[in-house]
Amino acid sequence: MESGSNLSKRKNVRIISYFFIGIGVLSAACDSGTTTDIHHRDIHSAFSPQTLRVKVVSTLCGTAVLQIQDEGYYAYGVKWESAAGITYEHVFGTTLPCFTDASAGDFLLIQIVDKPDVNDCARCEAYLETPDKRYDIKVLSN
Repeated sequence: MESGSNLSKRKNVRIISYFFIGIGVLSAACDSGTTTDIHHRDIHSAFSPQTLRVKVVSTLCGTAVLQIQDEGYYAYGVKWESAAGITYEHVFGTTLPCFTDASAGDFLLIQIVDKPDVNDCARCEAYLETPDKRYDIKVLSN
């Protein structure tokens, strides 16, 4: 016959075991890949494999500010004021793939991608202010 103390200990061990099992099940069910920015996942799924037309607002040393031209995707850009005090609607920042020949005012067809192509070309170190909203892109044509 077990004493009341031993029954109490076994009951506590059982409760703690169920607690940790429950935590494990909940954490596995809730793991949704939160390491990726939710907005990046949303825009990627919205665009793939479609193309998006953008206008180059500014570019310097491979860094660019692009303005979304397709009204259906305006919400994926932000309102942003440049250092010159000019306000732009539905823009985002990016790093242009190597050898992209683009200047301010040019129009590009792009895709939003999870990972950019290898960009191991030489780039200058000049700084271009860009919006906080950024996406990796693949340029389809310019």
